[in-house]
Amino acid sequence: MSYYGNGSHDDSQRVKLHTRRPHRKTKTGCLTCKRRKIKCDEAKPECHNCIKHSLNCEYAPPQPSFNIQTALSGNATATLNLFDLELLHHFCTSTAIELHDNPTMRTLWNTNVPKLGFEYDYVMHGILALSALHLAHSSPERKDSCITQSRLHHHAGLLKGTPALAAYSDEHASAIYIFSALTTLYNFATTRMSDDFVINPDAGIAEWIVLCRQSYGIVKIAQETLFNGPVGQLFRVGSNRAERQKEFNQGDFPGAKQLIDLSAHISEVTENERAREACTHAVSMLFNCYSVAAVLPPEHLASADVFGWPFRVTEDFLELLQESNQEAMVVLAFFAVIAKRLDRKWWLDGFGDHIMCMVYRLMDEEHISWIQWPIQAMDWKPDESSLPVSQYPTPMAE
Repeated sequence: MSYYGNGSHDDSQRVKLHTRRPHRKTKTGCLTCKRRKIKCDEAKPECHNCIKHSLNCEYAPPQPSFNIQTALSGNATATLNLFDLELLHHFCTSTAIELHDNPTMRTLWNTNVPKLGFEYDYVMHGILALSALHLAHSSPERKDSCITQSRLHHHAGLLKGTPALAAYSDEHASAIYIFSALTTLYNFATTRMSDDFVINPDAGIAEWIVLCRQSYGIVKIAQETLFNGPVGQLFRVGSNRAERQKEFNQGDFPGAKQLIDLSAHISEVTENERAREACTHAVSMLFNCYSVAAVLPPEHLASADVFGWPFRVTEDFLELLQESNQEAMVVLAFFAVIAKRLDRKWWLDGFGDHIMCMVYRLMDEEHISWIQWPIQAMDWKPDESSLPVSQYPTPMAE
């Protein structure tokens, strides 16, 4: 029992009360830990708690120490990355405007998305990476420096965004979705920089299809959160457009007969049941996309009118692409026709031709005859880089 003695003021006769063990308080921990009311280890640039939980680690900016002598001497300076500021300005005034023709969607991309970037650094990296690619496209004389900066931001975004995606929570759903969308646009815009982009049996399923389906997967698990969040208008406009597409004639459009004939031919000659069902289903889904994409003028065509197809094909079909299945690649060649109709969109310029080039290279002689209509519809002509592997010239012996 703790008590004071007989009233004497002699310290030797006083039994001290048990008191709380003193501890060091800090005001320099990260803002995220402060909001969560937990102790921060103050590691920089990211504390252990934020890394562990894949959170955005932010520290309050240091309070500037103002010295009048230094200020008067002109030596007090602040460093600005003018290139990144230019890229952000370019995104808001140009890149975002060209992503969509709908005024509501333009406002969302040039206002709401940058606001998410200020809160989530991986979103900002995605914004700057895409803006740099667009600037490289619109200002060819600056292409090299813009592409270098774009790659830096793309990789920086992946370092932060990939863990956030793996540790998904509804709280961050809007940021994760927009980052996934920006990454998809980045990969479309860099199509012609790598032959592995469309199909590479060693690398796996076509990356662009994986990215498209990844964004769609986020929508499926967080639909209500996304619809009610800062980018909700994006999904409402998309839903309205999908309803309007049902008004289009489903059987009278360029390519309808060719798709029907292709489905019948696959059913007739493909012995493997898995391949037959996956490919005929993919043709059926492509038929629906053609009914819109082959009818609307290119200037009124939205990327969603074409790229709804990758969301609807089966996992078996994607595996067939990975295996370089000839019938699956024939179907992909038919998709290239409507993808080419989006050439006016800078990030998709040449994407349809690139698909056809890659498919043609992996096609055997028998199945090349299956894709004559897509080749003619695209007015596409193979060059030396798109020769089928079987037709590569044999090196002469020295």
